[in-house]
Amino acid sequence: MNKSKCPNPKCENGSFEAVSASIKGCRYEVALIQCTECGTVVGVLDTDIIGKAITTTAKIAVKQIKGEIPKNENQSSFSDEINMLFQ
Repeated sequence: MNKSKCPNPKCENGSFEAVSASIKGCRYEVALIQCTECGTVVGVLDTDIIGKAITTTAKIAVKQIKGEIPKNENQSSFSDEINMLFQ
C-alpha cells in the first residue's frame, strides 16, 4: 500500500496531525487533519457529535428505566433528541 502524502505539490510530506478548530457557523468543535510541515488541511473530523449522541442515548435510557418515558414514546423521543444534535 502506498503511504499517504500531503496534496500540496511543494510539500509532499507524509506526516499529519489533528488540530482542534472552531468553524464559524458550526455548533461543534472539529479536528482538522493537516500536514505537519506546511499545514495543508486534508480532512475534518467532527469530534463532539459522537459524545453528544452517546450522552443523549444514555439520558434517554435512564429516563426509560425510571419510567419517565413510556416505551411506546421512546423511539420518537430518541429520534427527536438525535435530530436536535444535527441542527
